[in-house]
Amino acid sequence: MSEPRQKNFWLGLCDAIPIGSSYLAVAFTLGIQATTIPLESWQSGAIAFFAFSSTAQKAGMDFLAVGGSLLSLALTQLVINLRYGLMSCAMSQRISPDLGTGHRLLMAFGMTDEIFGVAINSGRPVRPSYFYGLTVLGFGGWFIGSVLGVEVGSRLPEALSNALNIAIYAMFIGIVVPMARTHRVVLWIVLASAALSVLLFLLPVTGDWSSGMRIVCTTLAVSSVAAFLRPIKEETP
Repeated sequence: MSEPRQKNFWLGLCDAIPIGSSYLAVAFTLGIQATTIPLESWQSGAIAFFAFSSTAQKAGMDFLAVGGSLLSLALTQLVINLRYGLMSCAMSQRISPDLGTGHRLLMAFGMTDEIFGVAINSGRPVRPSYFYGLTVLGFGGWFIGSVLGVEVGSRLPEALSNALNIAIYAMFIGIVVPMARTHRVVLWIVLASAALSVLLFLLPVTGDWSSGMRIVCTTLAVSSVAAFLRPIKEETP
């Protein structure tokens, strides 16, 4: 690994410390919940490996608990993970056009809401070595937490287990608030997204949709309006 690549990788690791620690806590909680299905630690670890997403893993565990059909599970996972397609489109603007397919596939595997947020807000082109630094610590925390949660099981007090459920929201707040404080456009996008999300939840028709579908619709609507009203001007060389 050349010096610049090594430096970018370590920068990614440092930037991912809050992500990895938060993922560890959230996955630990999901691992505790997995004991009620019940799942073994290796099964929880396998789910974490193939579903590197808190919502996807939680949905999969819920289907296992109630014995849902594989078709329903597949459709639910498709809707929940559609937002990653939107993130990938945005990320494609920050990576080199000459980047190979292998790197693109590996970066796609590591795409999560928090990793995307940190990478896209770095203010510079996203290099694979930097993105891998983010992914290694994020995925490591997620995988280890999922396995340890099952091992610990019900030994933790219920109050502590319930408190860990809010860790995922703390991650989003930590990513969005600094940007919203310095960029007024980001603040209005956040407020518009929250308002539309609540509206879709309260309306009779859209209220019956899955949370993943409402997230996708909110993202498409707000991002489209924001891109039309306040497009990012390309810098001329």
